[in-house]
Amino acid sequence: MQSNALVRLFDEQVMKFSGDFKYWKYEIHTPSIGYCETCVFLQDVAALHLGGIMSLFEYKGNDARQLMSDALDLMLYSYHGLDDALGSAYQANGFSLATLVGTLWGTEDQAGLLSGESEQAARDRIEEKGWTVLSAEDLGYEGALVDHNGTFQGETFKFKDAQADVLAKYDEHGNVTQVALAFRGTTGTLDNIVTDTIGDVIDYLEFFKDEPHYVEEAFGGLLAALKDLMVGHGLDGSDLIVTGHSLGGGAVANMAERSNDWLDGFFVNANYMAFASHYAPEDGAAVLSSGAELFSFDLENDPVPSTISSDGLDLTGNDTDYGYDTSNIVIFNDWYDTPLFWDGGGLLNLPSWSAHLPFNYSTAFNAINASEFYSEMNRDSVVIISGLSDQKRDDTWVEDIQIPLDPTGHHGQDAYILGSTSNDLLRGNDGDDALEALPGMIICAAKMGTIGCWVVLVMMFWKAGTVMTSSMMELAVTSLLGGMVQIYSALRMMA
Repeated sequence: MQSNALVRLFDEQVMKFSGDFKYWKYEIHTPSIGYCETCVFLQDVAALHLGGIMSLFEYKGNDARQLMSDALDLMLYSYHGLDDALGSAYQANGFSLATLVGTLWGTEDQAGLLSGESEQAARDRIEEKGWTVLSAEDLGYEGALVDHNGTFQGETFKFKDAQADVLAKYDEHGNVTQVALAFRGTTGTLDNIVTDTIGDVIDYLEFFKDEPHYVEEAFGGLLAALKDLMVGHGLDGSDLIVTGHSLGGGAVANMAERSNDWLDGFFVNANYMAFASHYAPEDGAAVLSSGAELFSFDLENDPVPSTISSDGLDLTGNDTDYGYDTSNIVIFNDWYDTPLFWDGGGLLNLPSWSAHLPFNYSTAFNAINASEFYSEMNRDSVVIISGLSDQKRDDTWVEDIQIPLDPTGHHGQDAYILGSTSNDLLRGNDGDDALEALPGMIICAAKMGTIGCWVVLVMMFWKAGTVMTSSMMELAVTSLLGGMVQIYSALRMMA
């Protein structure tokens, strides 16, 4: 197959760059046939099996995108509207004081935390997806400690700030068909966010032990009640989704590794789907010694994933490619291409914590899940995803960049560059990059040079009938001048 970079620009059309990027043209895209005669047909790609290489969201030998989607919904619910308000404010304002104001008082699209509506809105969303929040009474769990959201609190003084939600799906006859356990990450509800956060930070110390007992000590009674509920409805461990983000992701990993040591191993076959797990159990294999299988969706530039492993604490960021997680997925946010990220994703580089926020994982998963290129991706694929705010989209190229003080190790390799549903600027590099965009996006392939990028920029605005903004005009002029300098330099050399 030819070396091509394919860019999905519109629902009906695809721009194809030839191998040497000397020309460009449009070709009709028909899913039943494929992109073009030199490209792998879509139906062939979907049937392609890469022997020995796990697909990006493969879990227990199957494509687990729906399972991951459910886990994502549940994880976001566990923050009870906090992340929804923050994500909406960031999208509108970037990282600024206005983001804090929008989080507290709301934006056009999302109620603020102070309105008192964000928690109910989060509950409404999860119920619309078919989940019902279970109470202590539903579980037959007497003496349970719960807050005003019905969230279960830690059962021992040592882990009193731990929090978990239990949800279920019912059929038309009122029978439970699926159950979920969502561990909340660091932070609490707005009324106790400071003290709860401090307690959660202290809880991390448990994970430095050879065998952490965080989950069974924090929620032993809850898990026993959960088992009784599931058995009573004819369910087994495989009918349970266990999820969480950050500290909650570490709890998922801890429950997976300890699942065969209590309650007769009932939860060994549960579906353990973590996000940004700070804890890498055992040697990082996907299948643990307990028999449980673990998957963690981690972002490369998030400093938290795998921070605590068998090697101890890694303050500079653990870039080890483990079997249980993703390791080359980048969320390209407002700070990623600035000096604030030059030191890479480490705990001591505070701006890199911007990639740890839960809404980034929603952005990344949704982009990958909707991508036409998903069937080509595997656990080793480099995927760069636009996570820019509305303040930066007009003048920032989304691409695989080199981090000066903490090289990623994949710059220049083949990469997938995925845009969002807004107007992004996407640019490929020296590898055979695949760029995927939606209406209104601009793309550029590095091998075309700056003059070629300028031509594409202007042609795309002409094609879309769009008026260029001042920032876009500046970008176009800069690219044109750069191209003229290249041409001038070439002529001088020839002379």
